[in-house]
Amino acid sequence: MDNLTRAFQILEDRREMEPRALVGFSGGKDSLVCLDMAVKVYGVKNVVPFIMEFMPGLRITDEMTKPALARYGFKELKKYPAEAFFGNYKDGYYGWENRSKQEIPNVTRKSIMKMIATENKISTIIMGIKSCDSSLIRNAVKRNLMYGGSLYPIYDWKTEHVLAYLKMKNIEIPKQYYEGFRGVTIADEDILYLHRHYPDDLDKIEQFFPFIKAIVFKYERYNLQKKIRKV
Repeated sequence: MDNLTRAFQILEDRREMEPRALVGFSGGKDSLVCLDMAVKVYGVKNVVPFIMEFMPGLRITDEMTKPALARYGFKELKKYPAEAFFGNYKDGYYGWENRSKQEIPNVTRKSIMKMIATENKISTIIMGIKSCDSSLIRNAVKRNLMYGGSLYPIYDWKTEHVLAYLKMKNIEIPKQYYEGFRGVTIADEDILYLHRHYPDDLDKIEQFFPFIKAIVFKYERYNLQKKIRKV
């Protein structure tokens, strides 16, 4: 059984258990594949796309997700917080204090996904996670730290498989990814990208991480170059 057949089989088997599904959708190439597959297996009316965003109200989120949602006729992308924001803020990254904020509770991806499932009354959550992704996510999947209803239909895929699928289906990857953007985080490359292309979004993030633009100063002051990541 090849990767494509196996991916569809995973979704079809799950559909027999539950007729509706949530799909984590960021607008990136992996989530584009999962959304397209889910629509084909479940039908548009039975698919609920959602995003776990670093911060609400960012322009880049809408620009990356709206074209694909319109392609399928989705009128809404449900938005939920990402665990990274809580962890980064609690640990004092780019903040006034270089120590943990003990009053802020620990927020895990598993707890957020359980909340999403409960709110939507759908236990199936399809995610575009691959075995070649970051070790943190990969290890979380292996240790079953993710929400129990999670499905990873393209887990065994390589990047070339993802790109081949999108090309075959004539699905366009957002231009932001060709420019090296992979998501809103406080990593150097993402901060620099927002500074250059979405300064209004970086201003919003700065409200919670007041020294975050020190990264911009460092690169511009010393004329450092950050290599652009490839798709």
